[in-house]
Amino acid sequence: MAAIIPLFMAIKMPKGIFGKIDKLMTVTKKDVSESVSRHKVQVDTDGPFISAFVIFGGEPIDDAYAEVQVMSVKNFLEHVRESIVIDTEWPDEVTDRVAYLSGMELSEDLRSRGIDKQIMKKMERQAKRKAASYMALAAEKHIIGFYEGLGYSEFDDNAFLTLMRKKL
Repeated sequence: MAAIIPLFMAIKMPKGIFGKIDKLMTVTKKDVSESVSRHKVQVDTDGPFISAFVIFGGEPIDDAYAEVQVMSVKNFLEHVRESIVIDTEWPDEVTDRVAYLSGMELSEDLRSRGIDKQIMKKMERQAKRKAASYMALAAEKHIIGFYEGLGYSEFDDNAFLTLMRKKL
């Protein structure tokens, strides 16, 4: 039996104004999963980046994407020092390739549906296929918990961003 989540209570209104509401508007778990399944995460691996887009109704959603670039640890550290302004070192002697999440944008309603996790999992799989042994990112302070929940750990930070990584 599907769980029922009432969106509003049934209210009896005086006749002549609105009549009587005799049904509850409900959303079942099946309705929620169908809504999520209508959003597809599409990954494009052509070119220098791995890109993910969210497709709804056959069209990409403008503010729903992520982008990863696979590079050497040396190039990753140069990028971090120049653009993020964190003078950091890679925590160990890893010389493998790093997949750097250079951008991700997703509206709140899509994040609450788990599409953010779908995007990250697909990006990690593609990065691994492109011979990256780590995924790294610079997270804003308020989103660190999300990435920790996906297995990322902090290794450096500044006043605004925290560098995080995960072994793939």
